[in-house]
Amino acid sequence: MDSKILLQRLRDGVPLGRKEKISMVLRLAFPSMLAQISYVINEYIDAAMVGALGASATAAVGLVMTSLWLLGGLSVAAVSGFSAPLAIEIGAKDERRARELFFEALVVVSSIAVVLGCIGALLYKTIPAALGGKAELLPDASAYLLISSIFLPAMALDYLCAASLQCLGDMKTPSVISSLTCVFDICFNFILIYEPRVYDVFGVKIPVFGFGMGVRGAALGTGLAYLASASWLFFAAVRKGSSLRFRKGEGYKIRKSDLLKAVRISVPVAVENVLVQGAQVVSTRIISPGGTLQIAANSIAVTAEGLCYMPGFGVRDSAAALVGQSIGAGRTKEAVSFGKLTVALGMLIQGGFGVVMYLMAPEIASLLTPDQQVVALAARCMRVVAFAEPLYAAAIVGAGVFRGAEDTLVPSLLDFCSLWAVRIPLALYLASLWGVVGFWTAMSLELYVRGGIFLARLFSGR
Repeated sequence: MDSKILLQRLRDGVPLGRKEKISMVLRLAFPSMLAQISYVINEYIDAAMVGALGASATAAVGLVMTSLWLLGGLSVAAVSGFSAPLAIEIGAKDERRARELFFEALVVVSSIAVVLGCIGALLYKTIPAALGGKAELLPDASAYLLISSIFLPAMALDYLCAASLQCLGDMKTPSVISSLTCVFDICFNFILIYEPRVYDVFGVKIPVFGFGMGVRGAALGTGLAYLASASWLFFAAVRKGSSLRFRKGEGYKIRKSDLLKAVRISVPVAVENVLVQGAQVVSTRIISPGGTLQIAANSIAVTAEGLCYMPGFGVRDSAAALVGQSIGAGRTKEAVSFGKLTVALGMLIQGGFGVVMYLMAPEIASLLTPDQQVVALAARCMRVVAFAEPLYAAAIVGAGVFRGAEDTLVPSLLDFCSLWAVRIPLALYLASLWGVVGFWTAMSLELYVRGGIFLARLFSGR
């Protein structure tokens, strides 16, 4: 049965059997997982194309990537303040309120993203130096941060429109567009990163134009790809026949009550992102004294691990939509049931990807850099964290379940305690003994703790 029909049955109060629930979870999760895997492929493309420039280029990007995650995470938090209420209104079949929330989200999220982009652009030289980057890394790292910050509003719009479509139960469109974004990224990077060159194809000399921008070209290429994707997703969200298509005469405006509700939901998520990504920034500072090799290996391992946990984020999106629509339809028991099903699915899938990463760690790392020293060190890090992937999935998908129920404060506090009371102290100690491998050991131990905490909250019934 089609997922849209199943969602309509959920909103109409029709009883759903276990097989139907599993079918609904899988049908909604699969396209979203493909979209997230496409995002990982996008990261792989960037890493591989930058890695071809050498370990220093990889290290330069890795030095500022956590800071970009911090800025981007705040934009994601703003989106969450509107996406959960949007899913609930759709579940309650109030399309006009859904359109009002979408309009408010566009205005508020775009404004916040512009401010965050300006902050990144103003501090583009200060941040890499403060993170302990070596002098030879600073020019490329600063340029990458500056260009990426300029495109932050496009990234925020991309995420908002994708999340809004997912709230409607449309997982397919964001998945397809995300896949095509990878093609845009390859094309832009291919032209922007490398110098002009000539390829020999079956004896035929084919000249290829290039701007030779190096690391700067990678940032610009990714930014342009996000701009194209965001534009496409926006028009998909407001296309003819969509519940989110604006109607004449409805008089959209920013409501104080909606803003207050969005603040109540998004502030804990924003604080969580600051704490989580802040911990990542601190982690970069812990690793950076180890030099270019360790920074590059950490960057490659972080990118490679995305193959495992991004499918978990795909399941998280479907969990938030299903739980939100269940609550909007007044079906609390179904919300609990969907929460447990999605967490179980996420753990199973992410655990499977963890096995693949453990077995193929050197081969995966080799796709991202030709430097064999970096490959060997990154592979060790990847194998350390592989065993923690199922419990990491419990935390990722569990967060989606709670956000769908507009429960964001306690999960944010749980993240804070786990990261800052477990990961950072352990990382400081173990990194001093074993370098970047020690840091990844500390991170893995913390993921066990965090996953266990989220599972305990999920099954507590609160």
